Amino acid sequence: MQVRDEAHRYGITFHRKLRHKNTLASILDDIPGVGPARKKTLLREMGSLKRLTNATKAEIAGVSGISQSLAEIIFNCIHGNEP
Repeated sequence: MQVRDEAHRYGITFHRKLRHKNTLASILDDIPGVGPARKKTLLREMGSLKRLTNATKAEIAGVSGISQSLAEIIFNCIHGNEP
């Protein structure tokens, strides 16, 4: 009975970790050159992820700390193009 309970506890804990990790994931996490600081800056200045996805390359480049080339990479990654 203890072995069964431990196996269930382990399985449930693992599943919760996976679920929690997926909940906090963002499309910005997979973009090269965008770390936690730039992600925070982008979301703070753009207001939301929805507004960021509707932004143009020039609007993204207008965010402090984002260069024109990085803005193109972000724009292309968000819209399904390769970086």
